[in-house]
Amino acid sequence: MRCQKFPEASVRDPHVQAIHYNISSGDGVSYVDPEPMSFSNHLGTFDLSDGKLRIVSSEHFPDERSACRAIQPFLEGWRIQAHLTRKIEMLRFNFDRVELIDLAPAPPPAEAEHLNLYRAPQYYIY
Repeated sequence: MRCQKFPEASVRDPHVQAIHYNISSGDGVSYVDPEPMSFSNHLGTFDLSDGKLRIVSSEHFPDERSACRAIQPFLEGWRIQAHLTRKIEMLRFNFDRVELIDLAPAPPPAEAEHLNLYRAPQYYIY
């Protein structure tokens, strides 16, 4: 359940829109076509389906690191609770990626005036 640093994008006001994790289980545990699950809490909205978890946070996070730091304690508690309840390792959350958007994108460049540029003729004097 480790967040990895990604190359900084050149954005003016970055915002992590969603965090993605792949979900796996311990040895001897498998899930066959589990039903999708969705819930919300103070951290955001959690959508789980097809072995993937997408979290849309209710807070603003400017980067991957701060978003993961806020979410990881909850995921770790979820993992531990599942482990203690069933006495086997039921869940593993493996960080996948974030959806990063720019809340203040740069305005589009002004349309350049069309200039007729040409190369001046060269004259050689002998």
